[in-house]
Amino acid sequence: MTTLATPFRTILSGLQVTLGLLAGRNHVFCDLICRVWHRLTRTITRFERLVTRWQAGTLPKPGQSGE
Repeated sequence: MTTLATPFRTILSGLQVTLGLLAGRNHVFCDLICRVWHRLTRTITRFERLVTRWQAGTLPKPGQSGE
């Protein structure tokens, strides 16, 4: 099933592929590229969870704290 998160994942995964190619060509920036790669992975996961909660109707109402 295609959800709102699918195109988001596709775009960021494509960016990760590009970063992987850059890391292979230029080892000077490898540490930075790895950090960005992991940040993108966490962003994909968080967005997918957000969409799942939105579809389930379990998001808090605007103005409510998460506590």
